[in-house]
Amino acid sequence: MPHNPTTIFLTLYFDPATEQAINRLWHILADAGIPVPGINGHRPHITIAAYDTTEYTPYQQLLGHFSQSQHAFPIRLHALGIFPETGVVFLAPRVTAPLLSLHTALLTACATIGSTPLKYAHHLGDSNWMPHCTLARGQTPAQVRSIVATCVDHWQAIDGMIAGIGILIPPTVVDVTQYAFASAPSSHEHS
Repeated sequence: MPHNPTTIFLTLYFDPATEQAINRLWHILADAGIPVPGINGHRPHITIAAYDTTEYTPYQQLLGHFSQSQHAFPIRLHALGIFPETGVVFLAPRVTAPLLSLHTALLTACATIGSTPLKYAHHLGDSNWMPHCTLARGQTPAQVRSIVATCVDHWQAIDGMIAGIGILIPPTVVDVTQYAFASAPSSHEHS
């Protein structure tokens, strides 16, 4: 357990087939000479919240209970985006009611445990959240252009599922804990 405040990230994770599709794209980028986090074991995810804390056990307990009331749901990563100021290139999901409802419900649940204020509220807050799955970060403008061109040349939207939620504590690249959502109906229709 951390003794000094550290940032924990609450992350949505994908089903195995969706992870494989994102990993294939990471490998295409790596084969083009572009450094990507996935090649070193970083799991594809969508960050849903972040908090500074000295103890993440309350978040583990909260997510354990929270996940029991959630169901896996379809997601379509259908757009490519960039954050130019930080050199981030990402896959953007279609923003759906289930995705937004989950985000709001989680922020509400975290507030009930007396958690510290949401970190990066200007990016992760209820009315500010821009869900995304990072492909590469810390890139120069020339590298961003190269990544975008490579992705466009190999573009295929990814239809998959949000399968659960976890806690990521950097510098680790895998969740320290994960909780699966209940299975969803077999329909893969997207809003």
